[in-house]
Amino acid sequence: TPAVARGTAGTTVTRTAAGDYHVLFAQDVNACSYQVTGADPAANRTFAAVSDPGSPANNKQVRVVIKRAGGANEGELVDGDFQIAVHC
Repeated sequence: TPAVARGTAGTTVTRTAAGDYHVLFAQDVNACSYQVTGADPAANRTFAAVSDPGSPANNKQVRVVIKRAGGANEGELVDGDFQIAVHC
């Protein structure tokens, strides 16, 4: 079960599928930039964060995707811990 270890009050995270997470913030982050990194530097993963209003529209939500970064299963969605910073 994903959880927020440190963050602004009102921030939540939901796993929608393997390697696919929605992070919901207390304020509108649609016009902000996002920086996401892995919590385990030894893990062979790539991370991406994009504005994800979803349906219905929600400008407080960011989608984080984690993929395997090499080997026979490169590009496969995989679970992992991550850190996200939002710059507004």
